[in-house]
Amino acid sequence: MRPRRPNDRSRRGASLLVALVLTTFGLAISAALVSSVAARAALARASRSAIVAMHAADSALALARAELLANRDFDQDGLPLGSVRGELGAARFEVLSEKLDRRHYRLTATARCAVARRTIESIVAIETEAPSPFGLGAFGDLWTTLDGCSADAYDSGAGSYADQTTSSDARGSFALDGSPVGSNGDIVVRDGVVRGDATPGAGSNVVVHRGGVTGSTAPRKEAHTLPLVDTSEIYEHGRLLRSAHDYSQWPRTGRVEISGNAVRVRFGATLTIPAGTWYVLSLRVDRGGVVSAAGPVRLYVGRQLVAERGALVNSTQVPERLQIFAFGDETLSPTDRVRLSAKAGLHVAVYAPRMGITVTGGGAVYGALVGRTLTMRDGTAYHFDRELGELPGPIVPRSVKQLTWRRAPTPREHEGL
Repeated sequence: MRPRRPNDRSRRGASLLVALVLTTFGLAISAALVSSVAARAALARASRSAIVAMHAADSALALARAELLANRDFDQDGLPLGSVRGELGAARFEVLSEKLDRRHYRLTATARCAVARRTIESIVAIETEAPSPFGLGAFGDLWTTLDGCSADAYDSGAGSYADQTTSSDARGSFALDGSPVGSNGDIVVRDGVVRGDATPGAGSNVVVHRGGVTGSTAPRKEAHTLPLVDTSEIYEHGRLLRSAHDYSQWPRTGRVEISGNAVRVRFGATLTIPAGTWYVLSLRVDRGGVVSAAGPVRLYVGRQLVAERGALVNSTQVPERLQIFAFGDETLSPTDRVRLSAKAGLHVAVYAPRMGITVTGGGAVYGALVGRTLTMRDGTAYHFDRELGELPGPIVPRSVKQLTWRRAPTPREHEGL
């Protein structure tokens, strides 16, 4: 048996102390490594989230450009064209669309993934490959008649008509010259004035009775063809989209009758058409009835729109925000007509290439009226909105060109995304 030395206990104590120090050191290193790995993992997750958010924002811009290209509100959210929201994988996105002028939009896309938020701002330009159908102003394919009516122009993008009424002549005050009035047949102006060009069809004439035309009356060299309305915005695979005729979304008071897709607003009743793209087979507004468009509204009419005794009101008073596309054919059905009253003021853009348009009641029309025939009477004042000259309808091919792209601070509207 080996004899115990006096300092064995002190040696064991020293060894234990060294072991404790080494263990503590090892734990400290391990903790540092774990912290470093965790920080790197968090950084990697944040970096991945930032990349996902950036790609989501860029994809949202592409979706907004697609809306502008198709001139169609895909998600039926009632927001201006180019304003979209949704989800892409783990990211949520939203795009704000701001119209800068007739052709240019500012798109601001913000996307969020986890804690990462990225914002991209882009300026795009819409380039049309054919003139806007609304640029024809007051146009009847077979004939145009203005009975006791005046015609001039203004620009809704620059403010209200009243603010631009700074000129006058022997027949009264007006805003701007240059109201286009046209036809592929004759144009008749009776007891009125056209402050702009009156362009009849080839071989046709401008017939003036106690009135005048301040611009040219030279006939066009060839007929202007009115293309049929493209209804792909409301039909898919040959079937009418349910969202286009979900009338449960239309607030109403009084007696409003809806049978199938035929809508009738009786005396004293009111009907509000909310923002969106809609279809009716027919819309009739009786005397004392009111239909109000909350805008922006694109209304497709299959057979007839009759509101000559009632009122069709655009609550925004911006013609662009109430567009009506009527695709009936009065050669097949004589009742396929558009008959409107301007008594309460009518702010609208109507395109009805196979249907006659009649406006009565005096008052004023602000916008554009293009139909198979066009008749305005009872002293109705017609004010062509120049802003519509750059507004394509669903029949006009166009392209969307991206002019700028940049990272931007997150706008206040998107801070809660």
